[in-house]
Amino acid sequence: MITELHTSEFYKIKHLTDSCPNIEVKAVALGMNPGRIYVDDADNIKAALIWVHGQSGYQLVGDAESKPFRSELRTYMQTHNLPELMALQMPEVEIGVADDRWLNVLEHMAGPSELNYDTQHVFMLHAKDDRTDSDMCYTSSGVPMLPAEGTWVLPIDKALIQQSSLNNLSFVTDKIGHFWATVDAFLEHGLGYVWWFMKMK
Repeated sequence: MITELHTSEFYKIKHLTDSCPNIEVKAVALGMNPGRIYVDDADNIKAALIWVHGQSGYQLVGDAESKPFRSELRTYMQTHNLPELMALQMPEVEIGVADDRWLNVLEHMAGPSELNYDTQHVFMLHAKDDRTDSDMCYTSSGVPMLPAEGTWVLPIDKALIQQSSLNNLSFVTDKIGHFWATVDAFLEHGLGYVWWFMKMK
C-alpha cells in the first residue's frame, strides 16, 4: 500500500537514492531540502515517489516493477496529490525518471491525460575546476573563461549574505529559500555562486 513517509523516516529510502544521479532527490531524502516522500510499501520499500519542493516536481526512484506503483499510483495521486497540486494552481507537474524502465508506470499514472516527454540537460563543473581557483572558470572543452570587466563570480557564503552592497540580495535569499529549509542549512551543506556586476561610473 502506498504511504507517505514522515520526515523522520526519510532515511528509509537511502538505499534507493544512493544510485540516483539527481542531487536534489538525495537532498530531500537526507532532510536537507524540503520535500515529501511516498513509498510503495512502508515495511519493504522498493520504490519511492519524491516531491522535490525546489523543482516543484516529482522524481520516481527504485524498482520500476514495483506492483503497488504499477497498479495503485494513479489512484493515490488523484486522491491525495492532485487536490494539493490544484490548490497550488499546478494543473501540470513534472515527473522525472532515470530511464525508460519507468515508462509503464508513467503511462499508468497519466491514464487518459496527455504525457509530454523532455530531456534534462545537467551542467557540471569541469574536472579541472576544484572550486579553489576563484578567478578561473573553464568551458566544457577546458578553455579558460575570464569574467567580463566589472563582473565577479562569487561563492555564496555567510559574508556575501551579510553584505549590504548587493542590490538584489533578497533575490538570492529567496532562491535559497525555495530549495533549502533555511539559509543556514544552505550555508552548511550547499554550494552556489552569484555573478556580480558593478556599474562603472
